[in-house]
Amino acid sequence: MLEMKNPKVACVIMVAAIILSVIIGGHRSLSAEAAKVEDIFYNGVAGDGFGVNRELSYRVGLANNMVTVAKRYLPADDPDIKAVLDACSAIEKAKKTTDKVAANRKLQSACSDLYERLGKVDLNEKDSRYRENLMTDLNSSNDIISRDGYNQKAEQFNTELKRFPANIIGRITGIKAFALGR
Repeated sequence: MLEMKNPKVACVIMVAAIILSVIIGGHRSLSAEAAKVEDIFYNGVAGDGFGVNRELSYRVGLANNMVTVAKRYLPADDPDIKAVLDACSAIEKAKKTTDKVAANRKLQSACSDLYERLGKVDLNEKDSRYRENLMTDLNSSNDIISRDGYNQKAEQFNTELKRFPANIIGRITGIKAFALGR
């Protein structure tokens, strides 16, 4: 109790309490905003379930269909097939939105490589059309992701996270920026 009678000690304790309360309060606010952005990723802006995550699941299905076509003409252990399957698995296993977005980029690249590779193979007419349709759908789906409202909300959050004091609070408490699906 004697320390509290010392004005210097009391001032240090008060400053420490203020700093701690700013950090805790800032973390709670940033965490709440981050949760809103993450919810939009999974459930869509309207909360109807039509978010980026649903589109990623659709893309995984399209990619698996392309692999099915490829396995008719290429060995099952082909590196292009493996790259697509690995990217699909990465999307499905990813827990963080940032990891899912990164895996989606790998999926787009892997599917493009497999598409090009299949273009050099003598496919039957049905598989040739299906290959074209699958790539068109993959590109269209990627465009839908790039225009999703999640990107706008994530960009707003990321901008706020760069500003003072959020930039410091984010670093101290481990709150990270969101990856954009563009």
